[in-house]
Amino acid sequence: MNSEVTRSNDTRSKKNRINTGLILIVGGILFSLILLGVIFPPDANFFAIIFPQNDNSSGSSPVIQPSPASKTIITPKSTPTPKPPTPTPDTASTLSESKALEILNLPIGGGASDGIKSVMVFSANKTNQYSYYNETLKKNQGETAPPGKMFVVVDTVIKNTGAQPLNVSSASFSITDSGGYKYDPHLPYYGNDGLTMQQLYLNQQSKGKVLFVIPASSKGLKLQYKFRDTVNGPQLAAWPVT
Repeated sequence: MNSEVTRSNDTRSKKNRINTGLILIVGGILFSLILLGVIFPPDANFFAIIFPQNDNSSGSSPVIQPSPASKTIITPKSTPTPKPPTPTPDTASTLSESKALEILNLPIGGGASDGIKSVMVFSANKTNQYSYYNETLKKNQGETAPPGKMFVVVDTVIKNTGAQPLNVSSASFSITDSGGYKYDPHLPYYGNDGLTMQQLYLNQQSKGKVLFVIPASSKGLKLQYKFRDTVNGPQLAAWPVT
């Protein structure tokens, strides 16, 4: 009788252990399924709150985006386009000056002024010889142009029209030809009536002749005088050589 009771108790204990093991196995499986979100969606169970999961529904791996501070943006340098200068009083005076840097063509007997001095030309003639009075010999003498050359004799007057003393000479005169050549005055001009270097005061004037020696074949000759003040007058005044 006792052995049957003992055997029955052992059988009951085995069943209890088996049931307990099955419960633990099933519970572990359920727990795993819940944890993996198979039974309940991830956003509907409290495991998702405790263990949040990345959304891999697109099948792509998550991309780690660099923080804004880690980005290095290189902007290419651009060369600014220069803007034309805005006209100013200084620019206006420069433009006025550039307009004044033109040749003022005058007839023989005409004059030009820059506000400091005025220049007038009475004649500018080509010749093979010129005569002058020799003060030492007290008689007239003549000079003949070298072979292949000719003289140009200019009769002119320069007047000081400014307030400051003015030094004048023949050095500001020149002759140009159609070939672009320029000829300076020839020194000396024999005779007492040559234009000499001297200082003039207000309203004083110096009258005299200027001599040039140039090739006899030169064409399109123009006598020019270069002014110092190019703002209030022309840069060059020009007269025809006859």
